[in-house]
Amino acid sequence: MINLNNIKLSNEKLNPDNCWNIVLAGDFCPIMRFNNGCGINELLNRTFSQELLNFVRGADVAIVNMEGPVRSVATSISKSGPSIQLDSEAPAVLKAAGFNIVTLANNHIMDYSSVGLSKTLESCQASGLMVCGVGEDLEAAMSSVKLEVKGARIEIFNFCEQEFGVAKSTYPGAAWISHPVALKNIATAAKRSDVVIVVAHGGIEEVPFSPVQRSLQLRQFIDAGAALVVGHHPHVPQGWEKYGKGIIFHSLGNFLFDYSDGKRYPKTEWGIMLDARFSGKQLFEIKLVPVEMIENRTVDIMGKVHNMESHLQYLHKLSSIISDVCRALSYWQETAAYLWQTRYKSWLQRACNPGLSSNKSIRSSIAKLFQRENLGPGNIMNAGIKDGLACLNMFRNESHRWAIETALEVYTLDSKDLRTNETNEEFKKLLSWTEG
Repeated sequence: MINLNNIKLSNEKLNPDNCWNIVLAGDFCPIMRFNNGCGINELLNRTFSQELLNFVRGADVAIVNMEGPVRSVATSISKSGPSIQLDSEAPAVLKAAGFNIVTLANNHIMDYSSVGLSKTLESCQASGLMVCGVGEDLEAAMSSVKLEVKGARIEIFNFCEQEFGVAKSTYPGAAWISHPVALKNIATAAKRSDVVIVVAHGGIEEVPFSPVQRSLQLRQFIDAGAALVVGHHPHVPQGWEKYGKGIIFHSLGNFLFDYSDGKRYPKTEWGIMLDARFSGKQLFEIKLVPVEMIENRTVDIMGKVHNMESHLQYLHKLSSIISDVCRALSYWQETAAYLWQTRYKSWLQRACNPGLSSNKSIRSSIAKLFQRENLGPGNIMNAGIKDGLACLNMFRNESHRWAIETALEVYTLDSKDLRTNETNEEFKKLLSWTEG
């Protein structure tokens, strides 16, 4: 009988004296949850179940993605998309829950400028959390967290795709996943350390598959020496693939995610945590631990709201698809085509010329944008800034660009269309898990 919770990676005989583990969780975003004057123990009990706390606290190392800066007096930057501030108690709650490290390279960490980042770093330091993926400049952001567990030398890197907050050579921000230094630093770390882990924030929200181009990028990290690559950002869990001497998890989904409008989105209220188990420098097993947000907005091990077995079967289905090169590409084409029709086409038309009817061409829409904004040095009209930022994000962000590129390659017959009636029907079934 197949154990759906376990991924076996090695059959070598283990030395129990040098076994250790690391737990990884997805996106953590508490908003208007802790602002009630409660003590830390009450906040913990209202946020996590005791079973989940025991699981995290039992790990040698525990990592979670803190999806944005903590609340501060700073004003939000000019960007496309919402700006997020987490409750100021977030770092203290995470530390009390048993987490040691927070990853901060994500698309929201610079939403409130360097002021918000500085406040976040101060709060994490005061709480005793190590941070990864950000820094006062590019060199600092791209560096790793180094630690030693039972004699194993470990380095952890954290990168994100480009939106509006990546670090520059002399400016603070997040570590950019596509910067050449990323691969170089991983390769260097692999030579001096026993285990290298990469946490990669990116992909596309609320779809079952990541871009195949992102998969190729993450595989490069394995080739450079990483044993484990873990992704998040899509708000929903996606599959995994064994590659070379490592394994890649495309998205863990949400760990805890509140929305400022107070609404709840059930299909994003579950995710997976990983219990990665090592013997010295050998990654021999990964245990999948599905989690869910239950009725009172507490995060618990899955079982009260959702059926764990069916959700694990869904994830194994995704993994079987992305582990096959041809199937992975055909389902990615399905995903990109769907995204073009339901998101990108209308977003581009709206950004380029608000009010333009949908039967107008993209070419005329973009031409209208350039006319309206009178693009030139220092000559962008304020009224068009938001529209320009939306276009910039679609063209500059890796996953958005890959989706648009793939869809247009299929529609223009520039690439072979691998979609079939069978893949289309199956894609719709899988999509029902993530959207709507």
